[in-house]
Amino acid sequence: DLIAACPNAVLLGLIRQFMMKTRRYELAFYRDDRNLATSIGNHGRVIMAAEAGDLDAAIEALRINMTSGIEPILTWLAKSQPTRLSSTTARTET
Repeated sequence: DLIAACPNAVLLGLIRQFMMKTRRYELAFYRDDRNLATSIGNHGRVIMAAEAGDLDAAIEALRINMTSGIEPILTWLAKSQPTRLSSTTARTET
């Protein structure tokens, strides 16, 4: 576990809360095999860069990993909650 050695119990608690709150989006994302393949590739690039000691490449791979899920999740939300998402979008566009 990446965070297991962290001595900050408060930080660990916040991370766990965040992970629990976002779990449904993660599960929705991984229902699509293309998203799973993209994620596996992204994680592989992060690991390779970290193992090579290339901090800039690791940061870029993490950025790509974090942003590659935005569109699929927004699409899933639009399909699963069209009325709610439409009203939220309408409010922010005015």
